[in-house]
Formats: sequence, structure tokens, C-alpha cells
Amino acid sequence: MNNENNNKNIFAERLALLMKDRGATQKDLAGVTGITRQAISQYMDGSVQPNIEKLYMICRFFNVSADYMLGLETDDAKLTQYLMGKINELGRKIEAIKELINE
Repeated sequence: MNNENNNKNIFAERLALLMKDRGATQKDLAGVTGITRQAISQYMDGSVQPNIEKLYMICRFFNVSADYMLGLETDDAKLTQYLMGKINELGRKIEAIKELINE
């Protein structure tokens, strides 16, 4: 049972991360996939898991594998790309702050 809860959390965490990273809302995902916003909310809080058809639609929407969404692969390349983007964003903010200090 503990492993089952962990899998639900992995799916919920990855769905939330993808939505935040891509700037997608529940309404966006619902509009493209036909999945209700209520169901998407339940997927995000881990209380419900999508069936195989809905999992497929979510994976297509975000262009990721089902293995990634289910925690069977870490997808290190995508994680590295995401983190590098955040590091670059932080670097730009630091440079902007330095410029403000020097003015």
C-alpha cells in the first residue's frame, strides 16, 4: 500500500510540475484532452489516478512518456534542462540587482 501511495504522489507531483513549468492551467489541459477540471484536480492532489486513456492524453499534451509520469523513469535530461533554465533565470535576476545597486 505504501508503494501505491508513493506512485500516486509521483504522478501528482509530476503533473503539477509540468503544469507549472509549461504555464498550463487545469482549464487548458481540460480543453485539449476533454478530461474534466474536477478529475484533473483529483489527479493533482493524488486522490485519483487516471485510467490508461486519460494517462495517454496527458502524456501527449505534455509530450512526456507514461513511464515518466508514473515514476518509472527519471527523465534526467528534462530535469537538467528545467534546472538550467531556473539557474539562468536566477543569474539574470542577480545581474539586474547588481545593476540597480551600481546606479
